Amino acid sequence: MRRLRLLGSVAFDRRLGRIMATYAVSALTEMGTWVAITVWAFQRGGVAEAGLAGFVQLVPAALIAPLAGYAGDRFRRDVVYAVGLALVGGSSIATGAAMIAEAPAVVVYALGAVTASAITVGRPAIGGLLPAVAENPEKLTAGNALVEMIDNAGMFAGPAVAAALLAVASEGAVFAVLGAATLLASTVAIVRTDQALLRPTGGLEELGVLDEIRGGIKTAASDSGVATVLGLMILLVFVAG
Repeated sequence: MRRLRLLGSVAFDRRLGRIMATYAVSALTEMGTWVAITVWAFQRGGVAEAGLAGFVQLVPAALIAPLAGYAGDRFRRDVVYAVGLALVGGSSIATGAAMIAEAPAVVVYALGAVTASAITVGRPAIGGLLPAVAENPEKLTAGNALVEMIDNAGMFAGPAVAAALLAVASEGAVFAVLGAATLLASTVAIVRTDQALLRPTGGLEELGVLDEIRGGIKTAASDSGVATVLGLMILLVFVAG
């Protein structure tokens, strides 16, 4: 009961609740659009093209993710989060419009890759944003738990929403509707709190993005604890895929 009360206190907290609500919309969009473009590709060229669609989306996102994560360490985190949501929403709408207009497949896949890559912009900022707005350690812990719950729920709810829209509309409509919802969410993602808490403590001149990436790889290679956690995360994603 105490855990439920803590989760409830986060959900109804003015600032944390706003973050959770916008993050839930983002999770729905991430998984819903993934289903939509996979269905679109499958109808065009079967399993082979559906696999190609996934490859085209994931590879750019994987390459951009380290650079996108760097933004949350250098700029105001709620702004990075809001910009990430806006990019996801705008690119989703553009992808949906391209599908509806029957644009060439290369255009649709390129825009879909932009959507998948944009998701990596706002997501890392959540980790730094929650400590800035949580009133105490208990709410911070509950907030992190709720983020994981939203992620897990999104794996089921996103495809369910996409399926419901596909039953009455097209794949392009899935992108357009979810994109519009995410774009709207981006307008309320800025939180009102001490701006000093939202800004990273390091200076821009201290380390470059490549230096930080190299440092992260070096740490993972030399620290068995970090390597174990990363290995488990990779295994989890592999199993989910």
